[in-house]
Amino acid sequence: NPTHPELFCTSSQKDRRFVFWDARQSRHTQQIILKISPVQTNYSPDGRALIFTSAGHQLFFLTYGKDGDAAKEQWHLSDKDGSTVASTAMFNHVGDGIILTHHSEHSVRVMEYPTLTLRESPAAHVGGCVAVALDPRGRYLASGGYDSIVNMFDLSEWICVRTISTCDNAINALSFSYDGEFLAIASTGAYIDICATETGAPLHRVPALTPSPTYGDLREGGPPPVAVISLFGGGI
Repeated sequence: NPTHPELFCTSSQKDRRFVFWDARQSRHTQQIILKISPVQTNYSPDGRALIFTSAGHQLFFLTYGKDGDAAKEQWHLSDKDGSTVASTAMFNHVGDGIILTHHSEHSVRVMEYPTLTLRESPAAHVGGCVAVALDPRGRYLASGGYDSIVNMFDLSEWICVRTISTCDNAINALSFSYDGEFLAIASTGAYIDICATETGAPLHRVPALTPSPTYGDLREGGPPPVAVISLFGGGI
């Protein structure tokens, strides 16, 4: 939860449920049983909404608040019916918009929240868009796809201002560093590429033990890099 360091949630495709935790307690604070399998989850900036996609590439929301006459605020499934399709989903930095991708669509969709009105749909990739990340400074949106290309969109005009073609394989995930100066690119290759945000220049190629589903930070003197945990920040 972005508003409190002790609060977090977990989800399971097999169990079809969300579990909410407070690290100061030994038991979970709430759990929600679903009829679908959640795959990928992101909090809203205010911590009062969760956006998630299902194994069937549908979009759903959980919201935090009082349900009916309940005296206590809890998480509950939003009344949005899951008719929007998406493979990945995330909130923007303000929380009034969401960014969606779909593995069979060539464009990135930007929609208002909570109305889900489509605002932008810039063309991004030839073989499907599967990963996005927002620059923490609010300048760029990076997108990656099956065509092994990363596109950098200017958020003020929604035009592609830079293309990074250093990767040799389909992109799996993207993440900016916390200062926005660097972009980590994970792919089906056994490595992670680190590029400069402003120039797109390749800086490092970090070897991985397996094709990289996520990405890792770089720390001198640490253990050999293993591409299984994201330490760079909130990318997808």
